[in-house]
Amino acid sequence: MSLPFPRGGFRVDELLIRSPVLDDVTAIASAFLDPDVGGEAGLPPLNDAELRAFMQRDLPAMQASGFLSPFVILERGGTIPGGITLHHYDEQRSRIEVGYWLLPTGRGRGIATRAVRTLANHVHSNGVVRLEAVVRLENERSIRVLERLGFTREGTLRQLLRYRNGRADAYIYSLLAGE
Repeated sequence: MSLPFPRGGFRVDELLIRSPVLDDVTAIASAFLDPDVGGEAGLPPLNDAELRAFMQRDLPAMQASGFLSPFVILERGGTIPGGITLHHYDEQRSRIEVGYWLLPTGRGRGIATRAVRTLANHVHSNGVVRLEAVVRLENERSIRVLERLGFTREGTLRQLLRYRNGRADAYIYSLLAGE
């Protein structure tokens, strides 16, 4: 089972957070090939054609099951500075994981903070107790986003993330409903 999402997406300030469409592929494909983004955020290294095929063939079933709910973040004018994903929904344990990424032009402007806050409010208001995030130990920008939002660092998950042709340790953070 998956969580319900508003049909038109989420509005926060000048941003729109909505499900990706095939027309977004050209704008977001570079993130899938950037090892600093793709490996970190769990994005597989897909080129444009592979990403389009994935969106048409595999993504609908993943969304229906709650395994993967990706969103793009749009600014006024339609520019996509990044994306955010809810994934690994576990209804039994009442938890879901959030991941986010920004293209270089989207960094340092509070976009990730606002997007994570918006989806945190949404999942908590839909009864999910735990919102989790994992981040590579050296990713200070992502760590600041999570700590700014009140996430608690719970520990280290060894060799969890694919990163630069290898594996990297990651911190696990959580934000509980009501925090």
